[in-house]
Amino acid sequence: MAKFLDFARNVYAGNKNPDGGRLGMKRRGKTQIVTPQLIGLTLAQATNALVSAGLVLGTVTLTVGLVTAQSTAVYTKVNRGTVINITLTS
Repeated sequence: MAKFLDFARNVYAGNKNPDGGRLGMKRRGKTQIVTPQLIGLTLAQATNALVSAGLVLGTVTLTVGLVTAQSTAVYTKVNRGTVINITLTS
């Protein structure tokens, strides 16, 4: 029953149906994720935080020390799989 109810929420019906009466699935947008705070973390910690959030680590400038900058501002909503570049101190 739960599967049927889940399907029913994703179908247009009645006067709101934009395709002239045929059933059609609603399109769902990509999942939005809030970028985590990476500044002050080690490379390993930052990588773990990004992977846990469903994001991808991009370019790493320097590889020693703590993160001092990230390409996307903290707490910004981005799509799952977005690449985040980071800079570490030397």
